[in-house]
Formats: sequence, structure tokens, C-alpha cells
Amino acid sequence: MSTGHKRKANFEFLRLYAILTIMVLHYQSSAGALVQAGEKAGAIQYIGQLLESFCIPTLATFVLITGYFNKDKKLEAKKLLGVLAQVWFYSVGVHLVLRLTGAAGPVSSVWDLAMYFLPVMSVHYWYVTAFVVMEILAPVINTAAAHMKKEEMRTVLIGLFVYISLIKSVVPIHLTADGEGYEFGFFILVYLIAVYMRQYGEDFHIDSAKKGFAVYALCCAVIYAVTLAVHAVNLKTGSFSYFISVPIHLNFVFTLAASVALFRAFSYINIKEGRAADMARLLGPLTFGVYLIHCHVDVMPKWVSWFASLIGGLPENPILFFLWMAVVILIVFAVGACVDLLRKRLFNLVATVVDGNKK
Repeated sequence: MSTGHKRKANFEFLRLYAILTIMVLHYQSSAGALVQAGEKAGAIQYIGQLLESFCIPTLATFVLITGYFNKDKKLEAKKLLGVLAQVWFYSVGVHLVLRLTGAAGPVSSVWDLAMYFLPVMSVHYWYVTAFVVMEILAPVINTAAAHMKKEEMRTVLIGLFVYISLIKSVVPIHLTADGEGYEFGFFILVYLIAVYMRQYGEDFHIDSAKKGFAVYALCCAVIYAVTLAVHAVNLKTGSFSYFISVPIHLNFVFTLAASVALFRAFSYINIKEGRAADMARLLGPLTFGVYLIHCHVDVMPKWVSWFASLIGGLPENPILFFLWMAVVILIVFAVGACVDLLRKRLFNLVATVVDGNKK
């Protein structure tokens, strides 16, 4: 997030890495590239699960960036409305474009209508729903954190960590209160971690990019190892079907730890001013638009198959499978970034006209 000055290029690179890996997660889920309970895995599934283990921690870094740079800020209604306008622009706009091209059918129920016109309340994008609640509560969290002693804040963090992350990570059944990290409760925990990190970063004992990436890689390796171990047990005994997916939940202990380590690693990277930094500052803010486009309810279930139809189906050869995945993701990212850049200029033009009429 911007602090009112020039955006930090290292964190914009983190945004880019995060959105690309999130697209990997979505692609693999739709393409059957993950190990499944009760099913033997092949090379594609084993490789895909390894990639999944390294990609799943990146989503929380968006929340860490927000919390790290917003800890002293108050709720800005204009900024929040701008986010909601962007979400509504895509939730309605993408549907209309697909309707015109015949790629989406007509609205068949009031619920479908709500998905497009009330995207936050209908959880069209779960991330947006959780993020909006977190942003509304952010001033309360910031004020509380500013007046709390270090020990008090640490106690709150430990309590939330145990409740949201630790217990679910060791209990091999699905707990009713566990949202798997896809809800605002987990976002509040991550936001608080970011605020604590900003104030007491030395407590994390990761004081270099090298250490950060090492911890990130180690945590991801544990995620992968636990997944494969539970999968092996499941194939032999038929048990632990649910727990196979737990290591790739956002609030799994090692997933959360990997998110924090990755954030710390990027915080120590020094990007020299130049074309690379300028490109990161240009593309970084467009990642939200890329997310809104490819995660649209009319696009998410279909975009992998749309591209697969161009080559007669997904490749069965592992090398070709993942090369094709990389090509598709880069194309979708490029198109999404271009669209959001145009959307951004349109919004700026409208804002200029509105401000001009007020004078």
C-alpha cells in the first residue's frame, strides 16, 4: 500500500509474485493438478501439489502489506468507496461483456442478480468480502494497537493464533468454526501480525531476505511433506480424507508462517530505481483488477477450459502441462492488467470531471 509517498518497489514485486501464484492455485484447482483423497496421484499431481505448497502462502501477503502500511491511518470513506466501485464495475461489467459474446447465460434467479449487483454481501469474491470488513474495522484495530503495551498485544495475537490457526492445524476433523482462512477473522489476525511486525519487527528474528526466503521455503516443504504423508495414509486406510487439504488452508500453521517469512524476505530486498522499479509500480496496483476479472463468477469455472479448447484439451505430458499453464497465466495476467489500466484511466477521468463540476 502507498504511504502517501512513492510506492516501495519491493512490495510491488511481492504483489506481482502473489497474484501470479494465486492464478497458479486457481488454474491447478480447475485442471485437476492436485492430489485427491482416495485417488492415486501421477506426476502432474505431485508436481502440482509442490507448486501449490509454495503458492498458497502468498495470498495473506496482500493483507500483511495493508496492515503494515495502514497501521496509523484512519478509515477513508472515499478510498473504500473507490474499491467498492471497482468491484462493482467488474462484477457487473464482466457479466455484461460475456452476455454480449454468448459466453454467459441470462440471469435465472434473484440470487444470481445479487451476485452481480451486491458482490460484497453475496460473497461474489470472498477476498473482497473479508477485506471490506477488515478495512472498516482497521481504525479500531489501529487505535487499540497504539494504546496497548507490547505484552498485551502479544497476548491478543497468541489468543487469536491459537483459536484461528493452531487448533485446526492439529485436530484431524473439520471444526465448525474453522473458516479455513477464507473469512475476515483470519484477516484480522494477519492484519494484527502486520501491525505488530511494524512496531516490533525484531521479535520475528528474520533480519535479511536470505533468512526470510529460507524460512518460507522450509515452511512450504513442510506443507508439501504433510500433504503427501496424509495422502499416503489415506490411500492405505481410507482415513484422514479431510486432513489432506488442511496443509493448504490459509490458516494452517505453516502456511501462515510462510506468509510472514515471505513478507519479511521482500521487505529486505532493495530495488534500485530504474525501469524495473517503475514497471513494478505500474503493474503492482493492477493486481487487484486482475484478481477481480479472472475470479469473476462467470469466468472462474471456465477460463482454464476456454484455453484448453484451443489446443484440444489439457496436455497429459507433465512438462507440456505446466508450460501451457505458465503461458495461459501470463496471457490472462497481461490481458487483465491492460483492462484494469484502462479502467483506472476511466475512473480518473470521471473523478476529474466530477471534481471540476464541484468548483
